[in-house]
Amino acid sequence: MSRLDLQKLTLLLALVAGLLTFGNSFFAGYSSQRDQLFEQTLEANRAYARKLADTTDQFFLNSRRELAYAAEELSTRFADPIARDNETERLKLKSEQFSRAVIVSAAGEIVSASPESAGLVGVKVNSAGATRALKERQPLTTDPYVATDGIYLIAVTHPIFAPDGSYLGYISASLFLLERNALHGLLGVHYYRDGSYLYVVDTQGRLIFHEDGKRVGQNVSDNAVVREVLSGQEGSQRVINTLGVDMLAGFAPVQSTGWGIIAQRPTAAITVKLQQLTRTTLLNAVPFTLISLAVFWWLSRLISRPIRALADTAEHWGAPEAASRISTVNSWYFEVSRLKVAMLAGVSLLQQKMGALEAASMTDPLTGLRNRRGLDLALKQFELLDQRYAAVTLDLDHFKQVNDQHGHDVGDKVLRFLAEIMKDCSRPTDVLCRMGGEEFLMLLPETDAAGAGIAAERLLARLRQSASPTGAPVTASIGIACSDNHASPEATFKAADEALYQAKRAGRDRVVLAAI
Repeated sequence: MSRLDLQKLTLLLALVAGLLTFGNSFFAGYSSQRDQLFEQTLEANRAYARKLADTTDQFFLNSRRELAYAAEELSTRFADPIARDNETERLKLKSEQFSRAVIVSAAGEIVSASPESAGLVGVKVNSAGATRALKERQPLTTDPYVATDGIYLIAVTHPIFAPDGSYLGYISASLFLLERNALHGLLGVHYYRDGSYLYVVDTQGRLIFHEDGKRVGQNVSDNAVVREVLSGQEGSQRVINTLGVDMLAGFAPVQSTGWGIIAQRPTAAITVKLQQLTRTTLLNAVPFTLISLAVFWWLSRLISRPIRALADTAEHWGAPEAASRISTVNSWYFEVSRLKVAMLAGVSLLQQKMGALEAASMTDPLTGLRNRRGLDLALKQFELLDQRYAAVTLDLDHFKQVNDQHGHDVGDKVLRFLAEIMKDCSRPTDVLCRMGGEEFLMLLPETDAAGAGIAAERLLARLRQSASPTGAPVTASIGIACSDNHASPEATFKAADEALYQAKRAGRDRVVLAAI
């Protein structure tokens, strides 16, 4: 029976590819639906703002016609108080759209007002809107201003001229912005669901209508949409409003007044509905997804089990039982079978080299003596066996001159020469180490200071009698200390080093025993 190869196994991974494809398609569809809903909402808000702007235009057109009719009626009867009161009362009661109607004489005095309870008759006007109406003497819609009696309003005015053309004054119908007015009737009952709302700004960017009446009068000209609509543009835009809320806004200008109407809906209202649809889709896909995941999990476990077993063995590659553990792995498909054979061969080769590598890791490559790691191993063995020893530190005399005069190659040969003499003058149980540079150390187990001194003198005598690679003998200074006299290896080595320095100071080429 042929084993499966990697190409066939990749077919099993098609399930993963399918899941990834589903996820990609799902999120692509989500993004597409979201963008489509955003575009539809933006266009709906633009159309709604345009419709309301046209309605508002028509309202002010009708208002101006009403005022024009009243002005025409008063042109021949302006001096009649009853006629003036009849017109203001008619304006106030007929439309029920205005908060107040007043007639102002050319001298700036209110000569009629409805409702009369306001007590304005006889009052001289000096507010911005009234002053403008008296000055311009033409039909106009004012920006918001504070009237003489302190009320925040906008006014639609029309001049009154006598038949001979002389200016008599003007008639005005006002909307109180901080109270319910005609704008609420036009705008306030249409659009307040799921956080959607609309607002109106005047030519200066001040709110003259808003669902939150406390914000009326606030300047929002920093809003990008407000800037667009006040420049006469109509359109839609995603925008962060002045309160930091992400909105989908449509806007249109009111041509007759220069105002702007903005209808907007929170982006979150769209995403909430889309998320509900997403949750429904995901819930419908859950059963198939769970089954697919279970099948894939089982297959991936089946495929990965031998690989995992080999990987676990690889973590303990140098263990004696590594080969037997690898042999037990069920290599049921091609790649694992090849990997198993290669690992068995590798373990065999590794175990052959482990001993050599371990020895090399504890050996100084230049001299073949032990390095510091080898020294540490020897000290652990001495400690384990509770074995005393003598530490013999050795330093070549004038080794720097050897390097300076003969070069470092000859210096290396001198170090190897010394190492060979140390081997010849030592026992098989002695531990010989190179500590670095021209410094060497000998550990002589079960040897007292006298015995160590004899061995050291024998080594120095051999050096004096032998020609080194320089062509002449070299000498060394030696310090000796015994572990019996010190609490730790570090203290023993320190005492031996101090004895070595004494030998250097005493003239070199000699042995000095550490003081007890």
